[in-house]
Amino acid sequence: MHKRCLILRPTRFFFIASYNADTEKYVNRFGIGGVINPDQTFCGGYKFGSPLITARVFLINCKKLNILPTREATQGLLNAGEHHPVFDAALEFFETNDFFRQLVSGQKPNLIFSTQLNDWGTFECLCKALLETGYDKNNIHMIWILPNVKARINGTKDYWDKADMMDHEQILYMSMDYLINRDTDLVGKCFDGDIRVYFDEVPPDSGDDSTGMKNACECLKHSGQPPQTRETIMHIWNRIFKLIPTYYYQSDDGTLK
Repeated sequence: MHKRCLILRPTRFFFIASYNADTEKYVNRFGIGGVINPDQTFCGGYKFGSPLITARVFLINCKKLNILPTREATQGLLNAGEHHPVFDAALEFFETNDFFRQLVSGQKPNLIFSTQLNDWGTFECLCKALLETGYDKNNIHMIWILPNVKARINGTKDYWDKADMMDHEQILYMSMDYLINRDTDLVGKCFDGDIRVYFDEVPPDSGDDSTGMKNACECLKHSGQPPQTRETIMHIWNRIFKLIPTYYYQSDDGTLK
């Protein structure tokens, strides 16, 4: 299978699950075209000021009031004296933000969000906000960037930098393991796209970005289907285990967590 299979049609959302990763670098490797809006798209939680959050609230209110989600319909409502901060904010975005216009149109833009998966509540809220903004759950994908953690640890000199990296990488590993190998309501309900692991095995600080996709990407879950069982794709998990410290995934008695 050609490994540039991550080149997908528009109207997709991608979670890039990584610790301290250069998201745009990986997006270029994957060949994901379209709009790239990293973390600042979500700043402010459910307050106004984020195009995604404003679009979500705007579309919900349009549906409640049975009006079209257009600048003209909103302006007409405000002219009739029905001023509301949702529509005030939306009108400003209509005038100044191309991304917002795409969000409230039928054709959603590609959107890429970098996450460490260290807050399940926030992750679930983001997925639900995407669904309410009009993204299809089958088009919400997860790409896990898995470096050679052992090599990164050995290549890190400062104790505190090393401890911080190990802590974040372990949280990310345990979160991905939970997401894929445990019975959770998140997969299938909040998002149901592909879950892939990208093996970023380039040595730390090598400056070598010539590996491309090669044989670096494996599919742990196909869109619209449940995650593949660990037993079914043990060859992939054996490859994962080779890149991460044993104590991430083994209990004291030597069994897998």
